[in-house]
Amino acid sequence: MKQLVILICALIPLFATHAKDPRIVSFSPALTELVYRLDAGGMLAGRSSACDEPESVRSVPVAGGYASPNIEKTASLAPDLIISDMFWPPESEKVLRSLKTEVLVKRCDNLSDYRAWVLLLGEKLKRSRQAAEECARIDAALKEFAASAPGRGFRVVWLLGVDPLIAAGGSSLPDAVIGLCGAENAAADREPYFRTSFEWLLKMDPDVIIVLHSGVRAPERLARHSAWQTLKAVKNKRVVSDIPENTLLRPGPRLIDGIRTLRQVFSSFRKE
Repeated sequence: MKQLVILICALIPLFATHAKDPRIVSFSPALTELVYRLDAGGMLAGRSSACDEPESVRSVPVAGGYASPNIEKTASLAPDLIISDMFWPPESEKVLRSLKTEVLVKRCDNLSDYRAWVLLLGEKLKRSRQAAEECARIDAALKEFAASAPGRGFRVVWLLGVDPLIAAGGSSLPDAVIGLCGAENAAADREPYFRTSFEWLLKMDPDVIIVLHSGVRAPERLARHSAWQTLKAVKNKRVVSDIPENTLLRPGPRLIDGIRTLRQVFSSFRKE
């Protein structure tokens, strides 16, 4: 009997620790990837339909679209914590909070924002060691990026949509990525994401065009325009289209590797 009591006492802390693990619903692909990066994927009870990495997350129930919760489905998952970088429509946040569930909503638009999320979730999920390791990785990468500027001298236009033509302006994630490559965003004086025209693109005539749209054959569609071949970036073969878009357009754990890849591409370009 004494041995049984000792065994039960030894197991109690294990059960108690497990019981404290929150059930998480994430409506942000970047934050979902972060949850796994912090070794907390087992806490994920629900996700958005856009949360597709790592592959194991695809077996987790879908609770809505990106930043767009299905309130009834979310409630049925009985989450202790709901996370997102935004909500649409904005009223969704108020409804979710009425479920008496903790809701964390905070922008995640660049590596600095991502680092803040690492610290926040590291504390919330009791993953301080993993969070410290991830922050150290981010800091080392930023130091590495600051040491050289392979994109220096290049003016860049980053297209996010083809029909209609959408470009990335200042204070956007692409703008931050361009800066970490040492290049210049030709649209830095514009709003973060704006609709534009081929006439504007011709006027900008950038040194480099980035257009990452997996599955929509964006460069081929752009090439249908009669003036496409007259662009400096096209004539000099500086159209970047073969980097997986989610490594550069998702401010999560894979963004650092995406930036490294883009920096290598800039390094391969010959200066005029």
